[in-house]
Amino acid sequence: MSARRPDPNRSDAAAFVVRSESPAKDLADLKGKVLSASYPTAFIGYRIAMAEVARRGFDPERFFSRVNFAGAPYVEPIMEKLANGNADAAIIPACAWESWPEDERKKYRLLDAEKKPGIGCLATTDAYPGHTLAVMNGVSPRLARDAVQTLLEMKGGEDYWSIATDFTPVDRAYRLLKLGPYAHLREATFRSWVTEHRTALLFILLLIAGLALHAIRSDTLVRRRTEELRAEEAGREAAARELSSLNERMERMHKLNVVAQLSSMISHELAQPLAAVRYYGEGAAELLKSDEPDRAMLQECCRKSIAQTDRAIAIVEKVRSYAKHGGTRSDRVDLASTLRQVLSELRAKGIERAKVESDVAGPLVVRGDALELELLLWNILKNALEAALETPDPRIRIEGGSHGGTALLSIRNSGKPLTEEDVSRIVSPLESTKGTGLGLGVGIASSIAESTGGGIEFLPNPGGGLEARIRLPLDRDGEKA
Repeated sequence: MSARRPDPNRSDAAAFVVRSESPAKDLADLKGKVLSASYPTAFIGYRIAMAEVARRGFDPERFFSRVNFAGAPYVEPIMEKLANGNADAAIIPACAWESWPEDERKKYRLLDAEKKPGIGCLATTDAYPGHTLAVMNGVSPRLARDAVQTLLEMKGGEDYWSIATDFTPVDRAYRLLKLGPYAHLREATFRSWVTEHRTALLFILLLIAGLALHAIRSDTLVRRRTEELRAEEAGREAAARELSSLNERMERMHKLNVVAQLSSMISHELAQPLAAVRYYGEGAAELLKSDEPDRAMLQECCRKSIAQTDRAIAIVEKVRSYAKHGGTRSDRVDLASTLRQVLSELRAKGIERAKVESDVAGPLVVRGDALELELLLWNILKNALEAALETPDPRIRIEGGSHGGTALLSIRNSGKPLTEEDVSRIVSPLESTKGTGLGLGVGIASSIAESTGGGIEFLPNPGGGLEARIRLPLDRDGEKA
């Protein structure tokens, strides 16, 4: 006990601490994050914190994506993982925060911290009895009595021994964690299974009820429609003709739907070269307004317009080759060179307004279709640029190289902080965060990467924005030694 902890029944607690710049506002915001703690069996350094997570309705064993254990009860190695970015939050004992210098405390924040009864320090968890004296089996009663008497009679110093009489909080914590005498609660029973999965069961029951209502309604509509058909038509042959006509209409609608989807994909990819042709055409028109137009610039506009027109034609031919099952991916393509070409073409999209850092160790030669790989990089970089330009300090960082026979490209852009759900929506087909978008760009890029034997992984940046990691197999003739 001490002056700061006068109640032996409430002398210890724990607090969750994060870096001062962390977006987390309360304990719930730490779901899915990485935690730093002392060791798995530590009561103050881990278990009562997990009991607090369970008390708030979360599963303590699945709440954090990972727990980095320091392997010692000391605060320094726990906080070191938080300070160097290996963890998003840490568990520290109560009163540790108050012992830090003021300049050190400015670097961190406590979550849901308040002064608990019995402790004059800020804490996130409830207060528990402190260190408890126990006697091993085999120690004589007289020796145990002498040891206890000696400890209780110790004088001097701020700390002293006392007697805790209420271990109810400890019992409650172990019940929440299903440990020790409550380990049997982990045994699966029908009631516990229903309790654990009640949300999913409720959803399934509602789904079944909805399907039943839909079936009843559909059955009613079918009977009503059948009666109407029988009243309107005079016999089985007329009904058969009606059914045949209905099947034909459905087939036509299916074909129209396929054509609409293909049209959307083609228009998505043709939009850029056609917009570039218009851009260079408008530039040439402005030059011709001059009495003595710059012939070199006019020639450059014509040359680039022709190049973009060829690109549009190539896109159309590529789609036609798919229809004929004649597409091939056997070209030797240098990703580093293609990247430079796409960055140059993105000037029409305003890429000069963003700070672009490119560090690509080329050449990176892969086997694929040159146009497809250009479209892949165009879609990823265009989306990265549009997201970056929505921030006050737009940035794009590109890194690339080879590793183990694989070409790797990482494209990171600044942007608003993203959750895993946000990233899932971004990479979902026909999902777009732009009001005028079709949500096809990311899907097309991913499809090209997979068809070329690689893939694309999308991850949220810790500081905001998105990272796209592109991996493609290197051409054996293009691999570095």
